[in-house]
Amino acid sequence: MREQVELDTGWSFRFGERGDWQRIRLPHSWNARDGQDGGDDYRRGSGWYRRELPLSAESAGRRAFLEFDGANTTTDVWLNGVHLGQHSGGYTRFRFDVTEVLRPGANDLLVRVDNGENPDGRHFRRTSRSSAGCTEVFACS
Repeated sequence: MREQVELDTGWSFRFGERGDWQRIRLPHSWNARDGQDGGDDYRRGSGWYRRELPLSAESAGRRAFLEFDGANTTTDVWLNGVHLGQHSGGYTRFRFDVTEVLRPGANDLLVRVDNGENPDGRHFRRTSRSSAGCTEVFACS
């Protein structure tokens, strides 16, 4: 049986390497205003998202995935300090198998979303949404 847990709440965010963490809910955008004001002030760079990911002892050992509905443009994901992988592509769903990294109790989830200039000059889509929501963990028995 498949169990699905929505993770839209409980996130903290900061733009760049320094600064204060702010409590946010997904979906979230750090370009909500500057991306649509017509000015030349579109904020590019790395945004960091973090949250605790609890796992009950009963769910331990089950195959588990962390799924994102999308994040613009390049996303790196770490769980308990282990780099799960990178996804590029803006608004396509992607997932990582977290079975070997997920442990009972509190798990530290860290996500970096980078909307910086692409070196080859391509952009997937210029938009105000930097991180799209409905992040999920689901386990298969």
